[in-house]
Amino acid sequence: MKRLTLILLALPLALPAIALAQEEDAAPRKILYQKATEIDFNAVNVDAALIGPSGGFHSESKRPIFIPMISVRSNFNPEMEASIDDVK
Repeated sequence: MKRLTLILLALPLALPAIALAQEEDAAPRKILYQKATEIDFNAVNVDAALIGPSGGFHSESKRPIFIPMISVRSNFNPEMEASIDDVK
């Protein structure tokens, strides 16, 4: 039991020492990439299958028909004549 307690107490003290033991780089690494990558697709054969949903697919649903609650009038002549009489 004493040995287990000693290991559990020493373990948190040893872990930071392992992290500090890493070697530091003298100079930062320089990574060079190619300016362009050319891929030849003519030499590649691709076998594939189209996988779709099982069942029917409806692309467009019916739009609901709403009954207008406000009636739009096209003739306001009686009100216009009455307003002219009110102004006179």
